[in-house]
Amino acid sequence: MPAADEQAGARLERLSPARRALAERLLAERGRARDTGPVRRGPPDPPAPPSFQQARIWPRERHGHRATSLVPSALRLGADVDLDAMEAAWRRLGERHRGLRTVFAPDGEQRAGGPELAFERLDLDGVPPEERAAEVERQSRALAEEPMDLAAGPLARARLVRLAPDDHALLIAVHHLVTDAWSQLVCFRELRALYRGGGLPDPPLQYADYAAWQRQAAAEGRFDARLEHWVRALADVDPDPALPLPAGGGPFRLGLLDLEVPAPVAEALREIARRSGASSFMVLLAAFAAVLGAAGGRDEVVVGTPAAGRTRGDLEQVVGFFANPLPLRVRLDRAAPFAGLLAHARGVAADAFARQDVPLDLLLGRLDPPPPPPGRTPLFQAVLVLQNVGERMARRAGAGHEDRRPDEPALYPFLPFYSPAGAAFDVGVQLIERGGALAGNLEYDAGRVPGDLAEALRERLLRVLAGVAARPDAPLGSIL
Repeated sequence: MPAADEQAGARLERLSPARRALAERLLAERGRARDTGPVRRGPPDPPAPPSFQQARIWPRERHGHRATSLVPSALRLGADVDLDAMEAAWRRLGERHRGLRTVFAPDGEQRAGGPELAFERLDLDGVPPEERAAEVERQSRALAEEPMDLAAGPLARARLVRLAPDDHALLIAVHHLVTDAWSQLVCFRELRALYRGGGLPDPPLQYADYAAWQRQAAAEGRFDARLEHWVRALADVDPDPALPLPAGGGPFRLGLLDLEVPAPVAEALREIARRSGASSFMVLLAAFAAVLGAAGGRDEVVVGTPAAGRTRGDLEQVVGFFANPLPLRVRLDRAAPFAGLLAHARGVAADAFARQDVPLDLLLGRLDPPPPPPGRTPLFQAVLVLQNVGERMARRAGAGHEDRRPDEPALYPFLPFYSPAGAAFDVGVQLIERGGALAGNLEYDAGRVPGDLAEALRERLLRVLAGVAARPDAPLGSIL
């Protein structure tokens, strides 16, 4: 047996029976994903069709910029930053990952090798010291709100902000057509190595290679077996959570409410997940689904979540838009204990993530759901995102992170308003693990969802999570 297989087997043996069964199920499906054939390296910059992910959101993007368009992030840098070296590292990153320099023709065809990545420098000497942290956040959000020209590029830009001689922040905004959260981690890690002058091997693949492979695999029916699971799981699904919304409603407007699960509650939820052979995401999925079901009077709800979409090892270091939305159909029983709902949510999520490489467009083609309102996804109107790459991203990327003063908090990547379907939705929860707690936002369409309803959903979710942490075996109805 190869050493890697022996190590994997040893790790499986240390898991609880429930977690071992879950891991074995995911590994089996990952092995089946390899049956779709190898991804092969193509010519450097040929015109190429967009991936299914890009094709899903490109039509909307070409008609105007929206809050979901760009993925912003920010890193606090230490003292003695070589500004020229940082700029050179950023531009070299664009040379390595040519997908970051993609531009799009009017018909959606993509071509890598567009203009070099944009880089600016900004000095905050004229800003009072006590206002500089707020100014950095304002600059980051402003960078993410500046429209990008899809046909001319560039679709990635950085702004290096000098707060003081020994304090800098690197602000980044990349169009969602060419990146996702996993790609940001790859970029930050490589940016650190390039800044320090380290050599990196050439990427074995580019995103255009993946897009061409994905299209060919779909044309040859190589996703069909896993697609059948999705068709069965979502037959006759109703995506509307039936929230008590007023009639009519205006155009999409982003509404945000702060959301924080205190560290003691978050740790109790993690322990419940460990005992149940589940993950923190599965606990949050069960709780969020219960809140939505109670608010809408439904005994089942569909919650969307983005999956990394990288079921193959040869795609792990490729930069691009791989994230694929997964519709998770959760059935509810208010008389059953939360532990039973968690077991159900665990199975739903495990089955879905094991088949996360099936493009949403193929599923829509088979289900043929009724067309949703403009700009909306047809399979879900609620979204849950647990980003576990925030602190880990800064820690592993390490762009000067270890040089930070001990009394100064690191500036981790800002939480973007992240729409995994490239469309608006009624309500979403996005959390990130930070300092033992879970922090983030409840996000909602303020053009449709009244602010008091959004506030009530947030408070109910926090109450349910606290109740689950204290009484995981209590009937669901008593926690709600």
